[in-house]
Amino acid sequence: MDISKLSPILNKESILKTANAVELRDNPQDVLQRYHTYAMTHVPLGNTNKQLDDLERVIVENKTCAIGTIVGPYGYGKTSTAVHLWNETSDQKILSVPPFVWTSLTELMDAVYYWIRFEFSQGPSIFVPELTETYEKYRQSSIVELSTRIGNEDLVRQLIEEGRLNLDINASDVVNFFSSACLIAEKAGFRGLLIYTDELQVTLSKYPSRDQFFSHLFDIVRDVLGTAGHWAIVLTMDDDTEGTIARLRSDLLQRLQRSALHFRVKDVYNRREYPKELWSAFEKRFAFKGETILSDETLDAIGQIAARPDLGAGPRMVTNAMALGIKHFDKRWQAGESRVFYWIFGVSWGG
Repeated sequence: MDISKLSPILNKESILKTANAVELRDNPQDVLQRYHTYAMTHVPLGNTNKQLDDLERVIVENKTCAIGTIVGPYGYGKTSTAVHLWNETSDQKILSVPPFVWTSLTELMDAVYYWIRFEFSQGPSIFVPELTETYEKYRQSSIVELSTRIGNEDLVRQLIEEGRLNLDINASDVVNFFSSACLIAEKAGFRGLLIYTDELQVTLSKYPSRDQFFSHLFDIVRDVLGTAGHWAIVLTMDDDTEGTIARLRSDLLQRLQRSALHFRVKDVYNRREYPKELWSAFEKRFAFKGETILSDETLDAIGQIAARPDLGAGPRMVTNAMALGIKHFDKRWQAGESRVFYWIFGVSWGG
């Protein structure tokens, strides 16, 4: 059996590298290629298709913008789910910004601008100047405001260039820019704008203070939910971050849960049947005979362990186990499923 066709599974990264604003500015083509590779090995299960339909409906049909959330423990595929949704919505002619990490409102605005600029450069480049002018308008608002207060714009710009002054923008600037960028995207032929941000727990940990983080996030969520337009933001976060929000800002959590997408990945992946479903989907996608490598008994055994939070670690553990099975099938054993299974969980068999 030629296993070269299984290289996407074999080489699947267990931890996805999430982009940031700098990478979206400097290496957008690399981000595009990396995320397309991620998307190739993500298999939509459970109600992912429903979430896609809901997102498309919200972007195209609804008159107001929306917030979405993808929530789950470490290792349960939050980022890969976001990458899958990004890949699928991009195919629906929705200008979709791939998942990125942000640690300030400035980075949030910058990242979206850099990606839209890249998308326009690949086709409707005539709209790049209008996009850049709009971005500069909102990006410079804090400079204009401070310059007006102290009466010396040249001094403000000099201090910023010297790194002695760091001005952040406010939430209304971010939301207004997104709304304006969406209108430009629609003129460029897109059906709307969809922004995916990743690892909200990282954003929280990098913010100057928890209070400022909650204030900025609340302002963004509040303004987005009340804004007319064809765009949305999807946030991924771990269970602990959601718990922190629930404990300290229940009003914010209630707004987040009134969303176009509130997806708990654990409901899909923390099931005994998940390995069999995933392996079957891989068989169809990569055209190979799966039972030659991993039997139903082995997949069921992996499922039993993966479904136990005290033993497994969700889908990441499952895909790692499958990759090990492929490696050992190719290397030594064309048969003997039990041996493959024992190797997967770290018990060395001879022969």
